[in-house]
Amino acid sequence: MKHISLLLHFRIICLVVLAVCLACKEPLPAYRNPNDVFVGSINAEYLYSSRDNSLSVQIVIRNTFDETFEARGVLEGTVEITLQRLPEYKKTFSLSAANLIQARGYNPSSKVLTFDAGDSIRLGVVWSFTDDNGKDLRRDVFQYGRDRTCGSRRIAASESFVVRANLKVYDRTEAVKAGPIVFGMCHVDVWIDPRQCPLLLASEACRYAY
Repeated sequence: MKHISLLLHFRIICLVVLAVCLACKEPLPAYRNPNDVFVGSINAEYLYSSRDNSLSVQIVIRNTFDETFEARGVLEGTVEITLQRLPEYKKTFSLSAANLIQARGYNPSSKVLTFDAGDSIRLGVVWSFTDDNGKDLRRDVFQYGRDRTCGSRRIAASESFVVRANLKVYDRTEAVKAGPIVFGMCHVDVWIDPRQCPLLLASEACRYAY
């Protein structure tokens, strides 16, 4: 009788263990390295207008994790722009919170960054084509030819720039790398009033260069 009681007790324990195992069969969420939850990208644009003639570079950092991060933001890094044809011509910018263009969860007073899942922060720099050694590419490097649509305007031959960046978002996460990307453009020497020459868009400058 004692043997039967022990056997029954053993079977009950097995059933309980089995029930617990079945209840725990839901798959665990996939592991994500905390250093891989932010993804960086770079947008570059040549700005040419009556008020501007420069290269704009924006760094976008996106939170690809499914949770919100909240801590004091470091927001330090660099942007490096290198002339592909002549790599000795290079411009390096230091990034900080002062370069923020978009960060809806950033509090400038406390410096706390609330970074929601799927949200992005954006930082930017503007370059006027003078490198780290003070050399002006517009004078020393760019090779200009006459604009086919306007004799008063000159357009440089196409040049490509390699752009890369990095940004440390939080103290406990690794710096996020963005790029490198290669951006091509044709620099235009001066802005001419459209009443004197046909309007030239920055994105179409290379079409009219000799």
